[in-house]
Amino acid sequence: MRRRRRTIIALSVLLVLVGLYTGGWFYARSMVLAELDRQVAALGAQGITVEQLEPRVTGFPFSMGVEADAVQMSHDAGLSWTGTGLDGWVSVFAPTTARIDMSAPQEFTVRPVAGGPAITVSIAGARGFATAGFDGALERAQLDVDDIVFDALGAPEMRVTALRANAVQGVDDTAPDAFGADILLQDVALTPSPLPQLGTQIDAILADVIVIGPLPREPNRQELAAWRDAGGRLRIESAGLDWGEVHIRVSGDLVLDENLQPEGTLEVVLNGHSQLLAAAVDAGLVGSAEAGMASFGLSALSSPGEDGRMVVRAPLSIAHQEVRLGGLPLPLRLPAIQWPR
Repeated sequence: MRRRRRTIIALSVLLVLVGLYTGGWFYARSMVLAELDRQVAALGAQGITVEQLEPRVTGFPFSMGVEADAVQMSHDAGLSWTGTGLDGWVSVFAPTTARIDMSAPQEFTVRPVAGGPAITVSIAGARGFATAGFDGALERAQLDVDDIVFDALGAPEMRVTALRANAVQGVDDTAPDAFGADILLQDVALTPSPLPQLGTQIDAILADVIVIGPLPREPNRQELAAWRDAGGRLRIESAGLDWGEVHIRVSGDLVLDENLQPEGTLEVVLNGHSQLLAAAVDAGLVGSAEAGMASFGLSALSSPGEDGRMVVRAPLSIAHQEVRLGGLPLPLRLPAIQWPR
């Protein structure tokens, strides 16, 4: 009798807990739908029109997600997004991690208000996640995108087989507020190629950077000046590309000068400078005489690598929008960055 009573009590408690959990889940569902309505209204106040979005809240009992079969949005500035198959969710077992899945094609378009060709970016699919601390601050995020096509009238079409991007907070033990990010583009096809001798496919484009100092809330002059004055800088762990026999890597630190323009000294490692110059001459980007002088200078900065090929290693300095390689000025002046006020 006592065992039966304990069993009945245990089942009753379990049913109450299940009922409370179920009620809580559906209450949260109604809150999510209400918040979506508020966000749509807020977007409208910012000039963003949500033309199509019919979200469903799913996932009971062990997760909560929002699904939409079709999404269509546009902005007064000429931006638009059209897509299908959008899914985002949070698991009750990992409530601080949100995941997103775009299993179907998406298209993003930029149409300049002042006229000019539109730029279209289409993707076959994407997936990613973002993890936040209990204080709501972002700790880590990752995004994987498949089959990206960049198309702008008058410019070479660019196709990217795969893109992976990561962002991590607190990647430097000496700077707790450091924010790291890396991006890798694989198998980048250009049609037509700007350097036909190197081929139409770039094997990889990569960048791995760390932002030292608290991230500016907005990229305006006041915020960036405060970030610079607090010791803010951009550390390039590695950036470069692999294109046929040409391999370029750049690393070093950049800061902002008194005019909020980048300055600093980077280390450049270049494999295949002869092939790069030959391709530039073939494409008509530089003349034979200029290429010959550049080849002479780069050869003076090169030494045999592990495979016996000549490798150029030289400092690349940037100051007052002027660029020097190995102390020699390059016929290149960087355009000034016009930060918003």
